[in-house]
Amino acid sequence: MENNNLFDFELVKDENCWCVKGYHGRGEDVVFPASYKNKPVKYIVCSISPKQKKKIKRVIIPEGYTYIYDTFSDCKKLTNIELPKSLTCIGSWTFDGCEGLIGIELPKNLTSIGGRAFDGCIGLTNIKLPESLTSIGHEAFKNCTGLTNIKLSKNLAFIGEQVFEGYKNLKGVNYE
Repeated sequence: MENNNLFDFELVKDENCWCVKGYHGRGEDVVFPASYKNKPVKYIVCSISPKQKKKIKRVIIPEGYTYIYDTFSDCKKLTNIELPKSLTCIGSWTFDGCEGLIGIELPKNLTSIGGRAFDGCIGLTNIKLPESLTSIGHEAFKNCTGLTNIKLSKNLAFIGEQVFEGYKNLKGVNYE
């Protein structure tokens, strides 16, 4: 897959790195930039137009990114996302309403999942949370009606309210 044109992204300088604040491309596949002007891109706090959200099917976020917030909510056709091993936080509403998301491999270094991060991801059937995870925000997996099994890390220090609300097919919540 080719990288999107760098002009499709709105970047903002943040200390010694860059932050993606907007995506204006038109393709179904989105490849985020790894660097810009010899500095790494580490965060996504991106706005995507409702028209573009209807098109996105595949997303690749390269190594080096550590935080994603409220980026892909309501990308109903999103079916495939590649997350970097460096990612430590999936912020609130990041995948909220991504009905087409069937599976997602969470990075082993992930420590936090924000509130409503996966709310309404009805296509998810199973999810394994990494051992490094210490916090799951309120309603993080609410209305994931396709989930049948979820494995929680024994290292969790915080689990928000109504994290498992709205499950129709959930057979088990297991601790590893």
